[in-house]
Amino acid sequence: MSTLIPLSTNEDRRSFFKGESWNYIGLEAELPNRGDYRQTFVGETSVIVVRDREDSIHVLINRCSHCGAKVCHNAHGNTKVFVCTYHEWAFNLKEDLRGVPFKRYLDPVILYYFDRVCSGRPLKVLDKMCHLVNSNWKLQVENGKDPFHAALLHSFFKNFGIWRSDQETHVELYQSGAHSLLVSTTSFKAQQEADTTPKVRLKASQLIDHQREFEHGTGAIMTVFPNLIFLQQLNCLAMRHVILDGSDACIKEWIFFGYTDEPEALTELRLHQANLLDPAGLVTIDDNEILAVT
Repeated sequence: MSTLIPLSTNEDRRSFFKGESWNYIGLEAELPNRGDYRQTFVGETSVIVVRDREDSIHVLINRCSHCGAKVCHNAHGNTKVFVCTYHEWAFNLKEDLRGVPFKRYLDPVILYYFDRVCSGRPLKVLDKMCHLVNSNWKLQVENGKDPFHAALLHSFFKNFGIWRSDQETHVELYQSGAHSLLVSTTSFKAQQEADTTPKVRLKASQLIDHQREFEHGTGAIMTVFPNLIFLQQLNCLAMRHVILDGSDACIKEWIFFGYTDEPEALTELRLHQANLLDPAGLVTIDDNEILAVT
């Protein structure tokens, strides 16, 4: 009885092309001039062999550090810079990032709300959190563009007045539809004049205590293609990075931040309100549960 042995196995790839083994990538004579390059492979990994401006030779992984697209498509040539065709991130011949077309990447309306939160004041990181979610990563990004589910899914918002029926919510889309801005605006006067007796009360009122910090809205969600979300909810400021983990799961990485020159009391308030959005938060847990069965 004969056994068919695969010509190439994962063990082969790890041992010969990703392990401690020499691999041929070219001749120095193929790159006589500064800026000359050739594209080749180490196993199945596309690499670029290039002579830089200081006459040194480098071997670069032919992938953009942003989304993993190739930065070089020609077999050989001469260049001063490698540019990713996906989002036009530019890298020098040592693979250092040298340019990102940020101003052209986002719509002015979205940039306005970035400036509102990141207005040039030095930032400080308050906390970092990370958790696994059993849903496709694209559902997590779409969630940040959905203005309807907050009033329907997040009962905490309604019960404690974070969302009110008299507030305005609107969505701004970049012309390509890739980026979005969702803003909720509450009438502060109406909020003060409201005379209600809630059936439930919070023992930790810091969760919903709110200092008016920004104009034009009490909440904003900025979704940046493909997988980055900025959130400002009450006084809580956060970045949510959605990391792929197969087709049916993803990892949500949170960074909560404030400003280095802000009062300590405001920093404490931001940390309390982070309990709305963190992995076990009273809002985030709703999204995680519903998207897991979507």
